[in-house]
Amino acid sequence: LLHFEARKELAKRLGGDMERATHIHLTTYRCATFRRYGVGTISYEEAKPQALALLDECDRQAGEEFLDTRMLYYREIEGISDLLKKLKNKGYKLYIVSDFPDHFEYIWKKFDIFRLFDGRAVSFEEHAGKTNGMLFEAVIKKYDLDPTECVFVDDTADNVIMSETYGMKGIRFTDTKALITEFEKLDVL
Repeated sequence: LLHFEARKELAKRLGGDMERATHIHLTTYRCATFRRYGVGTISYEEAKPQALALLDECDRQAGEEFLDTRMLYYREIEGISDLLKKLKNKGYKLYIVSDFPDHFEYIWKKFDIFRLFDGRAVSFEEHAGKTNGMLFEAVIKKYDLDPTECVFVDDTADNVIMSETYGMKGIRFTDTKALITEFEKLDVL
C-alpha cells in the first residue's frame, strides 16, 4: 500500500551516503529490539535507546533522527487506491494484515486509502507477527474468515508462503500493474 522512504530521506541528510543510511536503518529499525516494539511487547521509549546503542557513536544522532521521523516518510504506491476501490466496488472485503509498530495509528489517519478497509490485524495490537503465522491466525479468527476464500498480498516472499500455510492464496507484490494481472488470473477482477 505504501512505500517507506525514510532511508532515502536519511541518505539526503547524510550528504547522499546511502550505504551509511542503510546501515543505520538495518541496525536500528530491523534489530531484534524493534521487532519486539513492532509486536507491542515493549514501548518506543524502551526500544529506542537499545537500538541506538547498537550504532557507533558517530551514527547515533542520525539514527535518532531516523527513528523519530520515520513515520513521516511514507507515500502511497501509485495506482493502489484505484485498485482498492475496484475491489470494494466488486463487493470484496479488505483487511490489513501488517507487521507495524504503534505509529501505525499515524499512518492509518494520514492516508485515505485506509478508509476502504473493513478491518485490520496489526502486530502492535495483536502482539503477533506474520513471520510466525500468529497474525494470520488473528485476522482469520477476528473476522471469522474462511482462509480458502482469502487472497493475501505482500512484498515479502516469506510472508506470502506463510499465508499459504493457512490456506490463503498468496501473491507477492512487485507493482500495481502486476498485481492487477494476478487478480485477473484469479478472476477477482
